[in-house]
Amino acid sequence: QRLEQLYLGDWRQVPAGEGLSAPGRQILHVTFGSVLAAGALGNELRSVLQAHAATYEELLACHFSRHLEALRAGL
Repeated sequence: QRLEQLYLGDWRQVPAGEGLSAPGRQILHVTFGSVLAAGALGNELRSVLQAHAATYEELLACHFSRHLEALRAGL
């Protein structure tokens, strides 16, 4: 449940220019592929994402649009 809370935080409540910055989430963010390939943790993560597929899709769309907006702004 903690993994779910960290990774599927509510982007709608995060001010523009900021992000979900819990250290564990940031590590997961940059090692996502490796974590998915890891035994128990990968299984747990896939289970959370499958259980919340619509939320995950919404968060991905928001997340990537924030990255693209930052690139367009020259950040």
